[in-house]
Amino acid sequence: MNQIKNILQHAVNQSDKAGGALSANALTGLERHRRRQFTFFVVVEVVVVLGVVACAWFLVTHPGETAVTKALTAVIGVGSGGGLEVGRRIWKEWARADLLVVMLSAASEAQVKTVIDQLLKTL
Repeated sequence: MNQIKNILQHAVNQSDKAGGALSANALTGLERHRRRQFTFFVVVEVVVVLGVVACAWFLVTHPGETAVTKALTAVIGVGSGGGLEVGRRIWKEWARADLLVVMLSAASEAQVKTVIDQLLKTL
C-alpha cells in the first residue's frame, strides 16, 4: 500500500508543477504499478509450483532416503505456504491498484483530486 501512496503523492506533485492533469499522471502510475504487481504475482506462483513439483519428483524417485524425505516435506510445506502468502499479498496490492484505476478512469478531474486527497490522508 505504501507504493500506491507514493504513486499518488508523485502524481499530486507533478500536477502542481505541470498545472493540472492529475488524473492522467495518477492513472499512468497506477497502470504501471498494476502491471508490475501482476508480473510479480505470476513469477512468484510459477516458482512456488515449480519448487513443489521438483520436491515431489525427488520424493517419488528417491523413496528410500528418509532424512532427505523429511527435509523435503518440510520444504514443500513451508515453501508453498510462504509462497502462497506472498502471492496473496501481491494480489491484494494488484486488486487495490486495479480498483483505483477503475474508479479514477471514470471520474472527473475534481473527483480525482478529492479521492486522491482523501486516500493520501488515510494512507
